[in-house]
Amino acid sequence: MYLFTIIAIPAFLTGWILSKTKQERLSFIPAILWGFLSSAIFCAIKAFFFISEYTQTASFFSGFIHLFLLEALLPCVILCGLFVLFSKDSVEYKINCFIPLVGSFYAVFIPYKIFSLTEALSFFPLFVKTVLFISMVIFCAFLIQNIYSAYGSKSVGKIILLSILLLANLCVPALMETWWYFGGKFYFYTPVAVIYAVAAFIVYFLIKQQYTEDEPVFMSM
Repeated sequence: MYLFTIIAIPAFLTGWILSKTKQERLSFIPAILWGFLSSAIFCAIKAFFFISEYTQTASFFSGFIHLFLLEALLPCVILCGLFVLFSKDSVEYKINCFIPLVGSFYAVFIPYKIFSLTEALSFFPLFVKTVLFISMVIFCAFLIQNIYSAYGSKSVGKIILLSILLLANLCVPALMETWWYFGGKFYFYTPVAVIYAVAAFIVYFLIKQQYTEDEPVFMSM
């Protein structure tokens, strides 16, 4: 059971890297190393200097906000912000680095979070949580690429819509996990997670098509 938690995200990253040309693979190495290193440092600091773990309270909202900020919004914003700040490469390269950068961060961070839970490990943390974060990364990469395309065409309406969808997508893993914490049943959250994951992998192939054709894969508005 633990094996899936450990290898799922690295396996996804490996498949993504192998789908690229040799030159592209080499170009993504700095982003992958930055993601792994950042996550390892973050987890080490948290493990050694912040012993206590957050426990869910009677408030669904506070539990959701905690997970949303700590596991989705802040890691993505801070990690990508620092990478963009220090990287001297083109904007297109930085955007294309989202999956290897954030994916490699979560390859360390998610197993750490799961195995540090005080609750007995069950189906949701061992399987569903990992799948949700892989799916979230795929959706975010797709939306960010299209936001950049919309920015280039100065389509304000599309930028606003895509930004709202991006924020909503970042909320999904936190909402699902909070639902599970507060008694969500296996036969309810599993179909939702499966639909989300299937949609994400459809989007994944659209992203690959976008790389090939160098065009945004989004419906015109």
